[in-house]
Amino acid sequence: MTTSTVDAVVLRRWDSSEADRRVSLLTKERGKVIAIARGARKARSKLAAITEPLMRSTVELAKGKQAEYIVQAQPTRSFPALRSDFTRLSVSLAWLEVVDAALHPGESHDEAFRLCVAVLEAIESAREPLAPLCWGDLQLLSLVGMTPELAVSAVSGREIRLGRTILCPRAGGTIAAGEAEEGWPAFVVSRETLIAMRKILEIDEPPAFLKGAGQVAKAIFPFWIEFLSHDLPARRRLFDSMPRNENRLQSVLS
Repeated sequence: MTTSTVDAVVLRRWDSSEADRRVSLLTKERGKVIAIARGARKARSKLAAITEPLMRSTVELAKGKQAEYIVQAQPTRSFPALRSDFTRLSVSLAWLEVVDAALHPGESHDEAFRLCVAVLEAIESAREPLAPLCWGDLQLLSLVGMTPELAVSAVSGREIRLGRTILCPRAGGTIAAGEAEEGWPAFVVSRETLIAMRKILEIDEPPAFLKGAGQVAKAIFPFWIEFLSHDLPARRRLFDSMPRNENRLQSVLS
């Protein structure tokens, strides 16, 4: 079998057969890879720990006729500060969930790997863990060609005045009142939320703090739902744990 060695972060894992485990890896060299860790569910398996989400390892992969297999792996970083803090862990898993959903196997995403690791490192130390998540979400949306239009109307191109702004993911960003087609979900965000979204789209590093980060994260979420066309359970659980005043957006009929 052909083998290769990659620098990888585990995005997701799930059971396969009686003792095996399938793992979604984001690699620096090959983008997203789905691999099988044989016997990883056994109590004394050397592969058990390295197949857990958030684990970064140097992984040797062997390519079979129908699948790839993890031959061996050497852990390089486990992000202990994320695992020991419930909020940071929840934010990190919500981040890995969307990275896994947005990227496809076989696509080369060296930039996505760097982005994924940078956001995890920032969540570990950020004053407000949601701040790096918001930044990462918008950077990843840009990476996959879905950058929200936040300066002008995504429908008409007209300038959008700051105030009670309407966002419509199906339209691609901000819109003016009455511009959404029938059945297009739209919601109002505050001036502060829109300014924050614009600013974090422009900066090169994840911020340690973002005022109103909960509302920003909530405003970005519908764009993922629109792009992915399926729900994100880890993100839902994260929002459910937030205070009520951080967990609401005002829907509108346009």
